[in-house]
Amino acid sequence: MKMRMLLATLVVALTAGCGPGAERDEETAPEVKDGAAIDTAEQSESKPGAASAIQVTPELAVLSELEADLSAQGCFACHAVDEKRIGPSYRSIAVQYRGADATDLLVNKVINGGGGIWGPMPMISHPDLTPEILTPLVVRILALPDE
Repeated sequence: MKMRMLLATLVVALTAGCGPGAERDEETAPEVKDGAAIDTAEQSESKPGAASAIQVTPELAVLSELEADLSAQGCFACHAVDEKRIGPSYRSIAVQYRGADATDLLVNKVINGGGGIWGPMPMISHPDLTPEILTPLVVRILALPDE
């Protein structure tokens, strides 16, 4: 009986956000610019105590696009932007190769695999990825700021 009640409550909660009245009218919908919601003063006044929308900076937008592209290739299985996982963080890679023209070296390492720089765990090979796919990703990784 408790399980049915919990399930019924969950269904009601989930459908409440999708039902009539869930749509925003033009007066309450946030202004959208460059794909990001912008909280205007008029909206803040019309809804006292409402939190501001997240401000998307150009740097955050670039990082989000890079993360989406890396995720599409499966890179986040072993790497992250700011933390070491199985492999080094992308920011660590950018710092390690800062000032060097390492694009071709890194593209080849991703395709052919390799090891020795970041510890005992080797980079597995990804022969299904091409230089045409990897080069723009590597260039963007190497352009990441230190922090």
